[in-house]
Amino acid sequence: FPETGAPELERAPLEGTVLLLAAMGVPRPAAFPFPSPPPGDALAAAELALVHLGALTRPAAARGAVPAHAPPGGQASLTPTVTALGRALAALPLAPRCARMLVAAAQLRTLRWALP
Repeated sequence: FPETGAPELERAPLEGTVLLLAAMGVPRPAAFPFPSPPPGDALAAAELALVHLGALTRPAAARGAVPAHAPPGGQASLTPTVTALGRALAALPLAPRCARMLVAAAQLRTLRWALP
């Protein structure tokens, strides 16, 4: 057996961590001073999952377009923004995927069937 296991940030899904950091206003999770930083590709995968859930929106520059309000030089911020749905998901004490399921069930008025 190994003497110590891998840090939890390397084992656990990062969607909840990335969503909470974004909701708190941390511009880039990769720049956050983690005691044991997670792999960059895991952070990128978590951000992409949150975009697919509707919790974050990617800036136009990350999608390949330069918005009209971009600063001189054509470089826009690559910081994802938290949507209203993302703020609602961050407020729930659940993983973002489970929270998204409950929010969708509430919107469809089927919450009583979504809960045990």
